[in-house]
Amino acid sequence: MNPSIRRPQSARPDSPGPVPRRTLPRRRLLQSAIALPLAGGVLAACDGDSESSAGDGGEEHNPDAVQRSTETAGVLAPDANAVTAASFTSSPVAVVAANEDAAVLAPAASAAIAMGVPLLVGDASAVAETLASLAAEAALTFGEIELDGVDVVRVSSDPDKLSESARHGFTERRPIAAEDLPAELRGLEPGGGVLLTIGEDPLPGEELDGERRLPDVEPAAGDAAPVALAAAGAEVPVGALAAALAAGATVTELPHPDPRVSAESVEAVTAAGGPVLALGPEFGEQFAERVEMARTQPQVPGGRPAGAARQADHRPVRAPGVPGARSAR
Repeated sequence: MNPSIRRPQSARPDSPGPVPRRTLPRRRLLQSAIALPLAGGVLAACDGDSESSAGDGGEEHNPDAVQRSTETAGVLAPDANAVTAASFTSSPVAVVAANEDAAVLAPAASAAIAMGVPLLVGDASAVAETLASLAAEAALTFGEIELDGVDVVRVSSDPDKLSESARHGFTERRPIAAEDLPAELRGLEPGGGVLLTIGEDPLPGEELDGERRLPDVEPAAGDAAPVALAAAGAEVPVGALAAALAAGATVTELPHPDPRVSAESVEAVTAAGGPVLALGPEFGEQFAERVEMARTQPQVPGGRPAGAARQADHRPVRAPGVPGARSAR
């Protein structure tokens, strides 16, 4: 199943315009092993003995940690940027792929999944707004791209250099065919060390200078992972699939693009601790409304909410003898 829908609208502060690129070293993005001591003093007077600050709900916010959204609404998510905007609220680091070419997307997507950080795809104009909303300080880039407002760490074909600069242990470079990318992405483990590449070609982009490094990042914690829904037999955009997996999403395949039509889909959206993402145009403009119906309406035998269309009974009939087929009646 090879993994496009409308980008969700989210409230973001007005941007005053392009921000000049920051240069290294910075407080948290270091060129060397020199660490800036964070002692009592002003910091302790502000928020005790840690760099975290308490929010309105009394929970501490760690600026080094990836934060996922706890909004549980249904969201049409046609591409990686829409998925990321809906799934994350902040992250000090993001992975940016310059385009959707498999040779660029494969290593970028696998790196984002391994590191547990947001994945964005496109040129500077396509990713700038989401990078700003995430308050990202640095980006690990794949492909030829220039970014403003964040420190850019470019990839290296040397796994050791990449591991050092990304502050994550990449232990295996796995060459694959482009058509196998969706299945390979689904098989990756969050926090793992596999970097996917298309064939044996060098990683796309400029070589590292050996000095720039990403800041330390703590993966997202808690149960606020999104749920991603895909329609059986439909073409799911690879970028959207990859971004959902990087957000820790559980990907559920439905027999019909409607979250109300099966017990499995109703259970999935009801249990979601984060946004419910529709990975394909098949789910339609009423997706968010149907997610809410799946959660709130009483269910009839079989798992469907009362009043839901009986579209689960209208699945395509395959030819007899084909695995998974059912005979027409």
